[in-house]
Amino acid sequence: MNSADQNVIDDDINLRDLLLLLWAHKLLIMLTCGIGVIYGAYLALNADKKFTANATFMLSEKGGESKFSAINLGGDVAALAGMSGLGLSSRASVTQESFEGRNFIEKVNKKVNLEADRYFNKYNAVTQKDPFWKSKLKSLIGYQNSSTDPYQLMWHGIIKKYKENIVLDISPKQIITIKVTHESNIRASEIANSIMEMILRADKNKIINRAQDQLDYLSNALADALSELEMAQSDLKTFALENRAQPLENFVIGSLTLDELRGQLKLTISLYNAISEVKKILQKKSIDENDYLNLSKGFPIVDKVEFRRILGQSEIISSWAWPEKRIVQTVLDTLIERKKRQQLIIRESQKKAERSSDELKVYAKLKRKEKISEATYKVLIEQVKTQSMSLGYKPDTSVIYEKSSPPVYPSEPRRKIYIIYGFLSGLLIGSLLSIWFSLLNKVYYSKHSIMVNVKAKFAANARSLIRLRSKSLYDLKNTMKQKPIPILRDLSMEIHKNPSSFVVVSSLNTKLKSVELARLLASFMQIDIMKIAIIDFSRKAKVSINIDVSDTVGAFCIIENDDKVSLLQLKSDQNPIDFISQRDFFDDIDHLNKTFDLIILCADNNDSLSLTRAIQLKDVFHILLTKVKHSKVKMVSQILDIKSVQGLLHV
Repeated sequence: MNSADQNVIDDDINLRDLLLLLWAHKLLIMLTCGIGVIYGAYLALNADKKFTANATFMLSEKGGESKFSAINLGGDVAALAGMSGLGLSSRASVTQESFEGRNFIEKVNKKVNLEADRYFNKYNAVTQKDPFWKSKLKSLIGYQNSSTDPYQLMWHGIIKKYKENIVLDISPKQIITIKVTHESNIRASEIANSIMEMILRADKNKIINRAQDQLDYLSNALADALSELEMAQSDLKTFALENRAQPLENFVIGSLTLDELRGQLKLTISLYNAISEVKKILQKKSIDENDYLNLSKGFPIVDKVEFRRILGQSEIISSWAWPEKRIVQTVLDTLIERKKRQQLIIRESQKKAERSSDELKVYAKLKRKEKISEATYKVLIEQVKTQSMSLGYKPDTSVIYEKSSPPVYPSEPRRKIYIIYGFLSGLLIGSLLSIWFSLLNKVYYSKHSIMVNVKAKFAANARSLIRLRSKSLYDLKNTMKQKPIPILRDLSMEIHKNPSSFVVVSSLNTKLKSVELARLLASFMQIDIMKIAIIDFSRKAKVSINIDVSDTVGAFCIIENDDKVSLLQLKSDQNPIDFISQRDFFDDIDHLNKTFDLIILCADNNDSLSLTRAIQLKDVFHILLTKVKHSKVKMVSQILDIKSVQGLLHV
C-alpha cells in the first residue's frame, strides 16, 4: 500500500473516531444544546423589539417629460439643442449615491427631527466624560484628550445610526424601496413616508429646473439666432446699395459677351491665316487648280461666305477666282487691326467678368449666411414653443406602489434565529467540551482504533462471556460440555499454536475481569486433558481465608479446584502484585510447570502493567481485555511497548 492510500485510511479513521467521540458524549452535547436553546429563547423574549416599515415607489419615467418634449422632436433637433436628459436608471443611481450623504441626512433631520429622536441620537455629553480614576490617570501620565466638537460627535452618531437603520433598495426594474427600522412602528412608518416624499419632490423639482434651464438656453440661443439673422440681412442690404443689384445676371451677361468676343477673335484669326496662305500662293510663278484644292483642304473657311465677302469674291463656291495681290495685302492689314482691337476688347470684358465674379461670391456668402440664420431662427423658435408647452404641461408619471403603514409585527428580534443560534452555540460548546474531556481521559472510542493500535493476530468480541463470569468452575465445566463457546475455542487454538506454557491475561477497565476470563478459558481447555493453574495478581484479587495447608504447590496454595483446573493464591499474606517484585518470582512460577501444563497469570488495570513488566523476558501468550470508552490509550501503549499482544478481546 502506498503512502497516499495510507493517508486516506488515516483520515477516515480520524473522522470515525471524532464522530464516535461526539456520540460517546451525546448526553453532554444534548445538555449544552438544551441550555443554548433555553438561553436563545430567553434572549428572544427579552430583546428590544424593532419594527421595519417599507415605502415602495418609482420615479417619473424619462425625467417626467411629456410627449410634447423637445427630445421627442427628433434626434437632430435634440442634438442641436443639447437636451439629452438623464434616464430613469441614471437618476435612481444618483439618488442612491446621495441617499447616505450628510446633506441629504440633514434634510431628513429637518423633516423628521432625528436630533430629538433618542433612537437615532444617543449622544450624551455626561457619558462622554471620563470617570474620575481615568481622568486622574491621564493627568498623571500627561495625556490630553483631543478636543472634539460635541455637535460633530452627535452627528457622527446620528449618521451611523441612519446608515444602520435606513436602507434604500433599487430593483432591476428601478423600483425603489425605503426600509426604516425603529423601535416605534409609528415612527418608522412616518420616517419612511417622509423620505419617500422628499425624494419624489426633489426629483420633480429637478425635472422642472432642468426643463426651465433648457427653456432659458433655447431663449438665449433664439436671441442670438435673431441677432445673426438681422446682421446677415443688414450686410446683404449694404452690399446691394454699394454694388449692382443683380450680380448674378451681370456675371452671366459678361460671360456670354466674353464668349462672343472670343468667337469673333477666333474667326478673325482663321480669316487671317487663310488669307496669308492665299498671299503665299499668289507669290508663286504658276497657279493651278490643285493649289485651290490644297487651300480649301487646309483652311475650310475658304469655302465659307465670310471669306468670299472679305475678298470681294462671289459667294458661289464654284466661281472662285484668285484675287489680286494688292487686295490681299489690304485685307491682311485690315485683319491685323481687327485682331488687335478684338484682343483689347476681350481683355476689358474679362476684367469686368472677374469683378462680377467677385461680387457674386460676396453676394452668395451673404445670402447663404442669411439663409442659415433664418433656418436656425425658425428651428429654435419652434423649439422654444414646444418647450414652453411641455413646461406648462408636466404629467407626473411617478408611481407610489405602497405607502408605509405602521407594521403590526416586529422585524426584530427574530425568535427562530435566536433559538437556532442558541442551539448551534450549544452544539459547538458541547462538541468542544467533549473533545476536551476526551483529551483529558484519552480513551478509545471505537473497536477499530484499538485493533489498529494493538495489531493482535486474534481479535474477537467477548461481551457474550459476561453472563458466565459468576459461575463456579464446576458449573462452567458442565456448561462447556453442553454448549461450547466459539470464542473460547478459537482462542484455545491460538494458545496451542504458541509453544509457551504461560498465558498472561490483562484487563483494562472492563466488566469482565482477567481472572474471570481465565476461569472460562481454563474450563474450556481442560477438555484436552490439561492441568491448568490460574493466579490472580491484582490488588483486588479474591483471597480465601480458610486455606488447606496440605494442598499447596510451591509458594502457592489451591483455593478452588475442579478436576484439572486449579485457582491458586499465595500462601503468605503478601499482596499478590507485590510478589512479582521478589527475586524468587520466576523460580516460583517455573516450579509450577512441574505440576501444571498451562499457567494463566491474571492482572487488572494498573496491576496488568506491572505484571507485563515482570514477565517481559518470558515467552508468553498475551491476552488483552479492552472496553470502548473505558480503556485508556496511554495504558495500552505502555503495555504494547513492553510486550506484544497475541489475543485481543472487546468487552
